[in-house]
Amino acid sequence: MPVNQAKILKRNYIICSLYFIVSFAVINLLIAILILAKIFPSELKKFEADDLFFITFMQMLVFTGFALVIKKKFSLKIFKFRRKIHASQILWGFLGLIGVHGIIHILMQIFNLELNQFEHFDMNIIKQKPYYFFIMVSLVAPFYEEYVFRGLILRSLWPRLKKRKKILKGLAVFFSSFIFGIFHEGAQFPTFILALYLSFLTIKSAGITLPVVIHSIQNTLAAIAMLYGEELPVETLFYF
Repeated sequence: MPVNQAKILKRNYIICSLYFIVSFAVINLLIAILILAKIFPSELKKFEADDLFFITFMQMLVFTGFALVIKKKFSLKIFKFRRKIHASQILWGFLGLIGVHGIIHILMQIFNLELNQFEHFDMNIIKQKPYYFFIMVSLVAPFYEEYVFRGLILRSLWPRLKKRKKILKGLAVFFSSFIFGIFHEGAQFPTFILALYLSFLTIKSAGITLPVVIHSIQNTLAAIAMLYGEELPVETLFYF
């Protein structure tokens, strides 16, 4: 790889790392300020659906806002939204999602892993305004998360030249998926595996429209199961 391309790629890794750290820190700082101002309750068990919706909306603004800034500042390329996707792509994407759930379920059984993403929240309170929860997990989260993690970060780290291209592609997918997992506290492992699959869909479809749709389906099923399911046949639905 020519020196200039190598430097650009290294620079992009640094930019994306700092972007994620700063965005995550700003969000947590804003949440802390809102708790101190008594706008949010101090205990997670007392958080209502509209509180979670506000936090998700705030996350979207911070992450997408900073993403637009660094994209323009450093002339970063992105995977864009494609105007058209075929029904067959959605069908195969959904079937693949089912397979990914099976893999996650098996691996979590093997390594004795548990999910605790929402164990600190009172779901009975959230059920009082379920439409907030569905808007948050089915529309807002898939849109901005795919734009940030696959659209911006994965594309920025995507190698342009042939030398060591397979290794660098794998590293780009792993890195973007890894920080996606870190972002989902309490469900790091399943969301990391899910991110690998969403990265695959992004690359194959050359855009983020299909991953957004599949991500939305995943989150909608998870929300339905969490709010209305007594016992889940596949426990790995419990992540966003």
